[in-house]
Amino acid sequence: MSKDHSTKPRVLVLDFSGVAGSVGGEDLGGQPVPELAGISQEVRALGGGALAADLMLALDPSRDPFILSLGAAVVRGLPTAARTTVSARSPLDGGLAEGQVGSELGRRLASVWDAVVLLGEFAGGDGVLVVDAEGRARLYRRPDMVGLSAGEKNAQAVRDFGPGAGLSAGPAARAGVRHAHLAAGHDPPSFVGRGGLGRALAQHGLLGIHVLADPVPSGSSPVLSRSLTQSPRLQARSMGGTLELFDAEQVRGNVDLSMPRTLDPQRHGCKGCPTPCGIVLGDGRGPSQGTMRFSALSPLLGELASDSEHAQKVLEVCNRLGLDAREAARDLAGGGPMGDVAQVTVALEDLVRRGAGPPRSPSTRSASTPMGQVGPVASARGVDPMRSFPFLGEGGFDPGRLIALAPDITWPKDIGSSVTGSGKGSLAAWHEDLVAAVDALGFCSFSAAGLLADGVMSLDQLAVVLVPALEGDPQPGVTLRKLGGEIARAAHQLLLHWGAPPRGIGEGGDEDLGPLLREYRCWRGLDSEGRPTLDPSSSIDFTAVMTPDPAPSPVRVPGWVEFRSRGLLAEHLGSSCRIELNLPAAPSEVLVALAGAQPDAAWLLHDRHELPLPAIWRRGVALGPENRIQSGDELDLVLVVPGG
Repeated sequence: MSKDHSTKPRVLVLDFSGVAGSVGGEDLGGQPVPELAGISQEVRALGGGALAADLMLALDPSRDPFILSLGAAVVRGLPTAARTTVSARSPLDGGLAEGQVGSELGRRLASVWDAVVLLGEFAGGDGVLVVDAEGRARLYRRPDMVGLSAGEKNAQAVRDFGPGAGLSAGPAARAGVRHAHLAAGHDPPSFVGRGGLGRALAQHGLLGIHVLADPVPSGSSPVLSRSLTQSPRLQARSMGGTLELFDAEQVRGNVDLSMPRTLDPQRHGCKGCPTPCGIVLGDGRGPSQGTMRFSALSPLLGELASDSEHAQKVLEVCNRLGLDAREAARDLAGGGPMGDVAQVTVALEDLVRRGAGPPRSPSTRSASTPMGQVGPVASARGVDPMRSFPFLGEGGFDPGRLIALAPDITWPKDIGSSVTGSGKGSLAAWHEDLVAAVDALGFCSFSAAGLLADGVMSLDQLAVVLVPALEGDPQPGVTLRKLGGEIARAAHQLLLHWGAPPRGIGEGGDEDLGPLLREYRCWRGLDSEGRPTLDPSSSIDFTAVMTPDPAPSPVRVPGWVEFRSRGLLAEHLGSSCRIELNLPAAPSEVLVALAGAQPDAAWLLHDRHELPLPAIWRRGVALGPENRIQSGDELDLVLVVPGG
């Protein structure tokens, strides 16, 4: 990288220890910024989580800092780069809790600071921190806001302090609930905080933060804006909101799906994003259209969890109280499903009254393959699935995309197989490295995943757009991924710094997961106990890997298959369609035949390099390139970036 990285980041350090506070507000000034040396300057220059990790490594581990940080792409005002990184030591398990949250907060804070570090505790626990247009910080005592929801606090701050953007926690955080989350904004609020970031803020005696600074101006990037609107996955996501699995309940709205895409102006998303993924109820509290899945609520609602009306009501209660719905369901699941919204509401309110529970490991979403389980088990950056979810490889996938995106790695021949595990631990680590860099920059990881998985942009092209200093680098995409690898390793160093339990050593000695975790540890430089004491290596020798002998080519005969699809695919293929072709055939061959039969939908089925786009599922199992589709198969097409 040719850019000079010696420029010091703009960091505001605030210490609330001994601050009495007043209704009128107390000017806090600022504390000295600690000497930064935990990571390289070029990694720190990405900002966001990279800068936050460096600050945490430089601070006394007993201080438990709460840090807001902004990525370099947010400062530049790039499209769909508007997220604030929120970092703290998790009250739930003592590890790193990190989240990226939307709203105007990031763009406003980025105009005055690259990071704000909170230390100490404001006595009374009813403080509101206000950052003005010049970046000065004042602290107000606001007991009248204690009982408000996080969204209501943010709205009240706008009325009291003026137009701006807020980040607040709900009643659960002040009550001591370890998994309490945060909300940014109020119209509607954006929630974040797996691992208890809401409680982490409350531990410093704050109800919320309000930023009055004007937003940084939006930067122009025609290439990026055009590419975002050309990604089928991002179009599908902006149509339906967050998707987890193909069998989710669908609640449809009227959206123009023509190319180029015309979006509903009421859609809620990050600033400047042409394919917003936010989902908003008519009253501003939740989804009004989109494909939704409420699996987190199944322990509470049982079969009613699949009913959007009941599930939305419970989610609204969780958001009003400031509870992580997945963790709250885990707290109350011991007695079995309640199956009644009123009963669940009473139980959730009682949970807040009881306050703090015992420390524990945060819950994770399940994955269908061992590779999808490696990230949640091994990553030190928290349990958010997109941080470690292998978006190129869950289920089966065409290895051509990976080979193009990772030219520096010699992958095993069977890397695309959904059966064999060779190379999958390294692939999980590769994904984590890339997403760590994207998150640090403040760019939307879902947008990056869609652009790369759909082949709309190469990793080299995306890297140069996100980090202009990489222009001229012979392999900018590889360099960006390696910068992210340093961030991921720094997260493991933080666990060592804090004396927290290490990650990456596995749970329960799973025979399928064990070899993948050993690959991950080798890639990350973790010893057998999960500590970052070894040199990381991404050059694992796969040459000795045994690959199965190819099966003899079967005799093909005329047959038929039926496809089911939803969302954007259904708009062009119908909810069900049948084609005839010679079978058995590989999934990629079947997609080619479908594209030939439905030419108007071909752009949703393969990219310009003829690599397949949707995953194909059969009876609830994703098919890999080694699988064969038989006559009479009923197949589901899935065009989605999972997670969220």
